[in-house]
Amino acid sequence: MRHRQDRHAPRYIPIRDLGHGGGANNLGMSLVQCTQTQTVLLRKKVAHPNGQYEAHFLDRLKRLPNIMRLHDYNPHPRAGIDELYFEYCEYGTLAQVRRRHVTQHTRIPESFIWRVLLSVGKALEGCHTGLGARGWTPILHTDVHLGNILLGAPSSRNNRDPRIVLADFGRARLVSSRRELYDDIAMLGFMIYEFCQIRSSITEVLQEVMAGRALWAYSSKLLEVLDMLRSYQDPRRPVEPRWQADPRRPILPKMDIVELLAWIERRRDRARMREHGNVILLR
Repeated sequence: MRHRQDRHAPRYIPIRDLGHGGGANNLGMSLVQCTQTQTVLLRKKVAHPNGQYEAHFLDRLKRLPNIMRLHDYNPHPRAGIDELYFEYCEYGTLAQVRRRHVTQHTRIPESFIWRVLLSVGKALEGCHTGLGARGWTPILHTDVHLGNILLGAPSSRNNRDPRIVLADFGRARLVSSRRELYDDIAMLGFMIYEFCQIRSSITEVLQEVMAGRALWAYSSKLLEVLDMLRSYQDPRRPVEPRWQADPRRPILPKMDIVELLAWIERRRDRARMREHGNVILLR
């Protein structure tokens, strides 16, 4: 990661404006091209000094494959703006994928849902544990939702599947309590619940969840996993108050993210997946 304030030839040439695009502390996003490498990047502007915190977290996580890559960080203290330059994920967000399926009234293939679940889970594992890094302080993302999961080009020519990466660390923070990390896991569960639906509004999705019809189109193993993830919500401060665990169900012991991912992988391997045509609407 580089920190530059070059006053001479521009390092980046604008391609097109993308508006604010949501996200924590977001003052505007645009596509730019690096004049040295010709690489297309996503530029995000945030209020100074918020950019340095996001850059710090991403620098710590830079070796992880399921975290969005930061290419450059350019602070402008006098202007009150920080610029962050990220890899460009050409297939957009999971929210956009879901919106296409809602429009076409088509279900998302179950194998892709499992890929999203495990890819984002692996990203959270990196945030929470550092994957073996010495002296690691856990990072809580706090903002796991469909709009913050991006799809990039496949990692190799032999792999046609898009890369699935966790983005936007603008609200991330360091924590010392294992219990606080449960919020990220509960958010992951609700995100997958929402992704499984082709209803047009979140209210309709929640109505199906409350009525027990939410996942009729998918395997019982996927439902079992999402019930487990829902149990990670703290009833005193749930990440989605209308998505509470069924009080009639027994309270299951909470696994940490490493144990949980191993448990999820075993459920995936046993699942009788329903593929619904095996078509993902990436564009």
